[in-house]
Amino acid sequence: MREKHFVFVEYLNRENMNWKKFLVNVLPVIMILGLASCFNDDDNDTFSVQADVYYINKLVDTQWVHGTTYYVYNIYGSQAISSAKVTTPASETINLEQAVAYYNVFVNSPDDEDYSTAAPEEGNFLFEVTSSKGEVLNVSDAQEFVNLEGAAIDSIKFDNSNSGMKIFWNEIDDADGYHINMYDSSDNLIFESYSIAPDYTELLVSPGVSTGSWNTSPKEGQEYTVLLQTFVYDDDADKTNYPYSIKEISIRDTTVTWQF
Repeated sequence: MREKHFVFVEYLNRENMNWKKFLVNVLPVIMILGLASCFNDDDNDTFSVQADVYYINKLVDTQWVHGTTYYVYNIYGSQAISSAKVTTPASETINLEQAVAYYNVFVNSPDDEDYSTAAPEEGNFLFEVTSSKGEVLNVSDAQEFVNLEGAAIDSIKFDNSNSGMKIFWNEIDDADGYHINMYDSSDNLIFESYSIAPDYTELLVSPGVSTGSWNTSPKEGQEYTVLLQTFVYDDDADKTNYPYSIKEISIRDTTVTWQF
């Protein structure tokens, strides 16, 4: 098995959350935006971009459904992107939109109605990206659907000694890692874990323990949604391109009432 690195990942949400809002505003490129987000340079003649296609699998009731996300972003110090589109292997052209929170990222992510039980389209996806100066770049990303199994949360136990909760799940042999988010009843992101190695099957979630970052402290008696994301990188990914070489993400969720 190839060496595994843990960079990532993505913020998603359950069926009755606003999937589109989360995918447009918080992307798997969040970990590399530090290399690009504040460094657009329209005085620079250089125009360089990265592009990725990845699949999202989410469990709705008892059925897995699948969608596809496309995104591009410009490289450190490069000219800004003015527009982007992708042509699928079936010759469909899809326009990407500028992400609300990140002006250097253009994305097209699935709405609820875009998810299907059918396997998503595979093959070579061709991106056409235009800079603010009118320069056009063509880049491609070949993608294969593997139907990654999503880890299931086995149990959640509250730990009095750490004033937090322990989340347990089953190991997925093909995974490159896991990621956990927690949302409140208004779909606000409360907690996001650091990337979790593929051979780990538990995580302590507590404001007093450094296993992730908190946007706000949990409140006793409040109900939260816990999302467990299983992810895998492209087969040819290496340490120089893991952040924009996501192949597939599979998501399961559960609800929990905070007991501290």
